[in-house]
Parts: sequence; structure tokens; C-alpha cells
Amino acid sequence: MAKTGIGRLLVRVKNEDVYNTFRLRRHFRLHNLSVAVATTSYCQNRCEYCFAKYHFPEGTGKMSKEVADKTVEFIRKLVGHNPFRLVHINWYGGEPLLGLDVMQRIVLGIRHFHPYVVTKLDTNGWRLTHENAEILKRDCNVYVVQLTLDGSEQYHDELRHRPGSFKKTIEALKVASKWFPDRTILRVNLTKLNVEEAKKIPECLEREGIDTSKLGVDIHPVDIFCDAPFKQYIFETREEFWDEARSVYLLFAQKGFKPRPTMLYGCHATLKDGFSVFPNGEVWKCVLDSESYLGNILEYEKIRLDDSSYCKSKILFEECRNCSAFPVCRGGCLYARKLMGWFCHVDPIALDELAYLVKKTYKTKRR
Repeated sequence: MAKTGIGRLLVRVKNEDVYNTFRLRRHFRLHNLSVAVATTSYCQNRCEYCFAKYHFPEGTGKMSKEVADKTVEFIRKLVGHNPFRLVHINWYGGEPLLGLDVMQRIVLGIRHFHPYVVTKLDTNGWRLTHENAEILKRDCNVYVVQLTLDGSEQYHDELRHRPGSFKKTIEALKVASKWFPDRTILRVNLTKLNVEEAKKIPECLEREGIDTSKLGVDIHPVDIFCDAPFKQYIFETREEFWDEARSVYLLFAQKGFKPRPTMLYGCHATLKDGFSVFPNGEVWKCVLDSESYLGNILEYEKIRLDDSSYCKSKILFEECRNCSAFPVCRGGCLYARKLMGWFCHVDPIALDELAYLVKKTYKTKRR
């Protein structure tokens, strides 16, 4: 193994089995079709750091039945050209549950031509009731649910400009942990402003009687696409972020949460067969990068599916090509690199600690 980047780390800690776990997970994803589908641009919250208000075309609204059916056709044609093991869909928005009927329609359509379709839901929790959770599990093949808390009730609600959002998320966590035990992820979007606020979350959940051992946690940096006044609070380098995130992760782990650091697995936009579909039918590699627009599914023949330059550009980076972590992270977020100078989201020292926590989680689960 080349002794560069994570390679030096693994030689030092003899942690190659953990690295291989991530590498093999990434390899498996290379044989999947990964599609992020935004069912709507509408949302009940108004989070200051949300990208949706800038990147969905004005007046996008909810996905129509026509676009939903064309999304199914788009996926069918992709499957027809490739022997994908799995079709994976990530529901996002806006608030995807405002388009629950769209989710049902798309999954039902895919089931007609592919037996293995699984989906992940990113939700604000306002509509995650027991009734809807049953529908998600039965009709939408949801296997992972992700909700977000960013601090105490006051901080969380003020950041979203929506009183009651914190309590609604708490209720949704209770629902999700019942219907999707060990498959519910709590995401914490971290900035310089809420490091201490984030550390209050485990205690808040314990007071609400939530079993944190059934929850995963993903600590994630807020990137540059937030509102201008909020940008002063984002981390300017990955090292600065991990200096704070490390202590937050360890605190959550001590409280029973299972680390689910999505940054260790890379982004679907870096995969050759990874796409994002907007409610109006637009197809993108990266939902943030205007240079990654491929076309519209309403005009399938014009979509530039063979344009993989967005993925290939990563390999040109000398630092990526010589790093043994490349099969894991695929070079991190290209958009963050372009705007902020962030090269890669994986900090070797933090990866060491997180990898052991994840490995411990795997062992515990197998028992």
C-alpha cells in the first residue's frame, strides 16, 4: 500500500480492515444505479443554509405525474443498457413527503422492470406520521430515514424560521426509530455557530425518552451555498471543520449513537451512473454545480448521458491519484473544491477515530 494520505495512517494503526470495509462498500455502489429525486421544491421550513432556494428554478413546485412517469422511463432505459444490481433512490427536496404520491408512483413503476429497488428519505419530519411511515415501508421501499437537528429547541427553530420545528422533529424521530430501527439517521449540520448547541442534542433526546442506541448520527459541514449573512459561520477548511466535528462525534458515540459519516462514502455525483432529477425533469450530476446540467427527461434523446467529464475531472487531481483513500471518497466534493478550495472531505486523523467507531458498531450489530 502506498504510504500517502490514509495509507500512512493505516500502516500506523493497522486499520486496513476498516479501510477495506469502506472500499468494498464503494465498489458495490459502482454496480448500482443511484438517482436522487426531488419530488418538490416546497418546504415547510426556511432553513438559512438550505441550497434549494437557490438551485431549483423559480416556480418549480411539485413534480407532476408526467415527470414522475418520465423519471420511471428514464430509469428503465438506464437499466436496459446496464446490468445494475440495485436501483437506489434518494428522496430529497424541498420536503419530499409533500410529494408522497409521487414517491409511490415512481417506485411502483420501477418494480415492473427491476426487482431490487431501495430508497432513502431525507425529511424535515413535519409529515412523518405512523400512517405515512407504513406507506413508506410498504410502497416506497424506504430503508433509511434521515432527519436533522442542529441544536436546542430555540436555536433549531430560529434557524428554520418555523416555531414548532424542533418538537415535530422529535416526534418524527420517535416514529422513524419504531418503523426503521437502526436505519434512522440524525444529521447535524455544523457551523462555527452551533458546535456547543450540537452537543446539547443527545441530552435533549434522552429527556424525550428516545433510545439513542437505535439512531445513527452524521455530522456534516454547512457549505458555501447558504444565505450571505450566514456564510461567516461556515468552516473555511476541512481541518477546521474536523477539529470541531471530532469532539461532537465522540460525544454522540458515548451517548450510544452509531456514527454514520456519509462523507466517508463519497457523493453519488462522482459515480458514472449517479444522477439527480429535479421536480421539473431537469437531470444533473451535481445539484449545486451549473456545469453539471445534462438535460431534461421530457426530452430524453437530448440528455448527455455520455458526458462523464464531471467525474473524470477528479482523477486529474494529483493529490487524489496518489492517495490510497481515493476508492473510498473519490476525491470529496468537487463543488466545494471549486468554491472554497476544499480538496477532500476526509481528514486522516478524524478518519482514524471514526473508522474505529464504525467498526465497533458493525461488530456490535453482528452479535
